[in-house]
Amino acid sequence: MRRFAFLLVIVVALALLAGCGQKAAEQAEPAAGETAAPAEQQAEQAMPGMAEMVEVAAEGTEFDPPVPVEALPDGAWYCEMNGKSHYARMTEGDGKCASCGMFLKHKMAHSEEGEGAEGHEHEHGEETAAS
Repeated sequence: MRRFAFLLVIVVALALLAGCGQKAAEQAEPAAGETAAPAEQQAEQAMPGMAEMVEVAAEGTEFDPPVPVEALPDGAWYCEMNGKSHYARMTEGDGKCASCGMFLKHKMAHSEEGEGAEGHEHEHGEETAAS
């Protein structure tokens, strides 16, 4: 009887060790899809503003997940939420997002954005103290 109890204890201990070893191996080797996302996030954090360009159809394109505004082509009309766009099109149309109804913003070329922007701190339509 003692031999049977001893063998049973050994078998249970080996089964527990084998199960723990399998969990450790699974944690040590994540799936290929799991390693890609953190690598992409690290690359995006390491090189801000270097987003991969996306294509936008004239009649509109929805992005799920949203893309950084920097990834949109110049001249696009886009719906921005927290620095990302979930909808963009190349024509102004009615000026509203087809997904959520917010007003679209126009992404101009970098040279156009910089011209005359110095000392321009108010929103258009607001009254200034000098006027």
